[in-house]
Amino acid sequence: MDKFPSLVTLLDESLHPCNSSEVKFAVRQLAAQEKARRLFVRLFEKDAYTFYHSLRVAELVNAFGFELKLSHEELIECTLSALFHDVGKIFTPDSVLKKPGALTPEELILMKLHAIDSQKLVESVNSLKHLGESIRSHHERWDGKGYPDGIQGERIPWFSRLILVADTFDAMTSTRIYRKFKSSEEAYAEIERCSGTQFDPSLGPIFIQAHKKLNMSPILREKLAA
Repeated sequence: MDKFPSLVTLLDESLHPCNSSEVKFAVRQLAAQEKARRLFVRLFEKDAYTFYHSLRVAELVNAFGFELKLSHEELIECTLSALFHDVGKIFTPDSVLKKPGALTPEELILMKLHAIDSQKLVESVNSLKHLGESIRSHHERWDGKGYPDGIQGERIPWFSRLILVADTFDAMTSTRIYRKFKSSEEAYAEIERCSGTQFDPSLGPIFIQAHKKLNMSPILREKLAA
C-alpha cells in the first residue's frame, strides 16, 4: 500500500475554493485530530478510491453549501459530514467493496451497512458525534426508497440531502473497473431526471449551478483520472 498522503495538504486542496478561512481552519483542525485522522488512514489503507472520493465529495458539498448561503457553522458541519460519509466502508468486505461488477442481493445488504458503520465510527470521536445522523442518512431518497431507514422527504436530514447529490455526481463522473465515467453534462441531466424521486427537488438546479462555478482541486482531479 502506498504511504498515506499528507491529510492537511489534501484538506487544503479540497477546501481551496472555500471563501471562508474560518471554515477551512475548523474543518482541517477537526479532521486532522489524531482519532479522526486514524479513521482516514484506515480508509486509505482499505481502499484509496473511496478515500479520494470522500475528499472530492467534501469539495463538492462545500461549494454546494456556499451556493446555498449556509452559515459558517453549517458549512463546517456539512463539509465534515461529507468527508466522513463513507468511512464505514472500512468494514465492508473487499469482495464486495472492490467487486468489478454488479452486486448480488446478499452483497448489496453488506454494502448498505456502511451507512450505519460510518455513523458509529464518527460518533466514537467526541468532537464529531453531532455528525452521526447526517452521515447515517446520506443514502436516504426523497421518495423513501433509500436506506438504511427508508425515511423520505423533509424527514431526511438537511446535510444528508446535500451529500446524496454530491456523492451521486462524483460516482457518475468517476471511472471504475466496471463502468465508464459520465461527462458533467450527462451527470447534470441525470440529477435533473431524478429530482423529486432520488433527490430533494429543490437542490438539483442549485448543485448544478455550484458545480459550474467550481474549479476543482488539481490534486484531486489527478487522483480522479488515475
